[in-house]
Amino acid sequence: MGDTAMVLGYLDHTEHAVWQDNLVGFGVKSQLFQALYEKGRYQLIEEKIDSEHSSEQTLSLEDNPQNSWMLSPQRIALGALANTLSAQNVDHLFWVEVTDFGKPARGFSIGVYYSRSVKTMIKVKICRYSADAQIRCGVGTGTSTRRANAFVYHIRQDKKARGLFQNSSIGKSTNKAVIHALDDLLEQHGA
Repeated sequence: MGDTAMVLGYLDHTEHAVWQDNLVGFGVKSQLFQALYEKGRYQLIEEKIDSEHSSEQTLSLEDNPQNSWMLSPQRIALGALANTLSAQNVDHLFWVEVTDFGKPARGFSIGVYYSRSVKTMIKVKICRYSADAQIRCGVGTGTSTRRANAFVYHIRQDKKARGLFQNSSIGKSTNKAVIHALDDLLEQHGA
């Protein structure tokens, strides 16, 4: 196995409410972790809690679990990344930036019959910060379509609570986007 790497989480640029959900946040971070693992180029390391600030960090996670996966722009500033790289003693830091998200829907009805199609589209950047103090990113897009037909007037929305994140239309399109963006990053900038 090659260099050590850590997945920080993700930064949302869309301001869409779905990206504030804990299931989605942990799902996105897990998808990047899994994609990196499957590449076999990195020894993946979990983030270590700084013992000097562990009580602050633990309280922060208890108050707001999003702190473990949602990034702020300040957390991915060059100086903060350099500090994290050094403190965590890893070779690379990775994160996801959600740059575009949409769920256009089309539907029609004839009497009591109703049909609806929802296409989920997501565009992400996978970014890597390494010891050379450079941020390099790859871009990927993913889509998935969910169709529903009914003899009623109401079609249920895609519910994350009915299953795992990776089985939802958002999870499927995010996974495709993460894989494409990681491939783009590694093709352009190598391991």
